[in-house]
Amino acid sequence: MAKHPVKRTVALILNASEAAARAALRGTTRYARNQGPWKLLASIHGGPWPAAWDGLHIDGFIGLLASDTYDQPIHKLGVPAVNISTTRARQPFPHVCTDNVAVGALAARDFLDRGFHRFAYFADPRPAWAATRGQGFIQTLAAEGYDCDVFRPDTQDPDREPLAGMHAWIDRFVPPIAVFCGNEHLGWTLVGTCHDRGFDVPEQVAVIVGSDDDLVCEAADVPLSAIDIGNERVGYAAAELLDRMMSGEPGPPADQPILIPPSRVITRRSSDILAIQDPDLAATVRLINSRACEPLTVPDILDEVPVGRRALERRFKKVLGRTLQAEIMRVRLERARQLLVESDLNHDQIAARCGFPHAPHFGAQFRKSFGITPAAFRKQMR
Repeated sequence: MAKHPVKRTVALILNASEAAARAALRGTTRYARNQGPWKLLASIHGGPWPAAWDGLHIDGFIGLLASDTYDQPIHKLGVPAVNISTTRARQPFPHVCTDNVAVGALAARDFLDRGFHRFAYFADPRPAWAATRGQGFIQTLAAEGYDCDVFRPDTQDPDREPLAGMHAWIDRFVPPIAVFCGNEHLGWTLVGTCHDRGFDVPEQVAVIVGSDDDLVCEAADVPLSAIDIGNERVGYAAAELLDRMMSGEPGPPADQPILIPPSRVITRRSSDILAIQDPDLAATVRLINSRACEPLTVPDILDEVPVGRRALERRFKKVLGRTLQAEIMRVRLERARQLLVESDLNHDQIAARCGFPHAPHFGAQFRKSFGITPAAFRKQMR
């Protein structure tokens, strides 16, 4: 059988020791195999320009171009390049990246859903993503009437030693408090230091981190809840954009990135708790979380929680800002979103698993809540 001709030669610049880079590589490879054939070259150690590339024909680049190391050689070749790094404030190339404002907003909503009223944000101030993740977190809380304490250290010690000023900041915590950390490495530092200062995680300090390296998150003193920021989808979208650029289409301006939304919070032990002091409300939330995808109704809840309906509805609305029925629907829809991303179940199957009477009702509720159809959401997330 005759071999297909090589369509493009694409060079990848990624540090494969990082989980985000490996995920982006999977997405780029998937696009290359589906839409190619592409010949892929790779610099996977984050080092200088590979001497082996000199003299080779390269049609385009995709890279985590976090510094200007590769800028001059790429510009000299005069071929298209797509950057997928969010570290630089000013981007030199067309840019595909995670929607970091949405990352922060997703963390805030998860904490709010758990009943927290005190919040903090912890991030290294140097990378550009730190400001945008913080922006999403702080603005979402402000829209609900909450303030957020912010700690941005001057230095970061990679060996998890407490950062300058961190002890004093943590000692000011009034539990229960929810802390969003810019990434998993800062989360590791925070959890360990909280334990050193006498705070229990998550009982007193709940933690969500802004990116998910599952090895790091699972190895922390308390396994870290994390945002799935969609790095594989970033890699796929970057390859798709580069393909169009190599075919002669102009890329978007460097200061107008293509933003890929995060998909979900991966809940691990560090945030798996409810910050609700009222034992009846806490029991109600636990019941809804465990049984919402059954044919659960408000009368079913009242059979389990010995409180009058009017009193329970009033207390629930005051603390969580929504009705019992709205909470049942919220949990069902979040489960449906997870199945749309993680499974190949069709809409009828997802509706049945999530407590909806039929697929049209599921579709209508999904669109009402998220402004997008389930099919469009699944396509976007994949």
